[in-house]
Amino acid sequence: MVLLERYVEHRLAPGYIDAETLRDPTWSPPREPATLGRVAFKWTAGVDYVRDVVVPDYDWYLLTLAFQSFFLSDRTSVLFHRIAETGWVPFECPPVRRALAQSHDARDTAFLRFILDTGYCIDTH
Repeated sequence: MVLLERYVEHRLAPGYIDAETLRDPTWSPPREPATLGRVAFKWTAGVDYVRDVVVPDYDWYLLTLAFQSFFLSDRTSVLFHRIAETGWVPFECPPVRRALAQSHDARDTAFLRFILDTGYCIDTH
C-alpha cells in the first residue's frame, strides 16, 4: 500500500487523469489470476462491513488506484485506468445513481459522475 501511495502522490494533479498517459515508470503488468483474490483493501466503515469496507484487489489496482488518488488528493484528483478492456466492472449503476442523488458536494458528485460515465459500473436487469 505504501508503494501505491508513493506512486499516487508523485502523479497527483487536479482533475481526472488516465494512468496510461503517465508511463514513466510504466504501470506494473497484471498479476496471475491465481493470486487475484488474496489481497483486500479497507476504505471506510459502514453499515455493511464487507460491502462498505473491504475492496478485493482482483482488479489489478484499477479500483484501488482511483479511490486512493481521490482520497489522498482531498477529492480533487483521480488517477484511473480505463476498465472497458478488462472485462471486470466494479459497480452496479443503480446504487451509484442513488448515491449521486444524495451526494454531499460537488467533488462527490464529480466522482460519482466519473464512475457512471467511464464504464466503472454496469446496469443490471
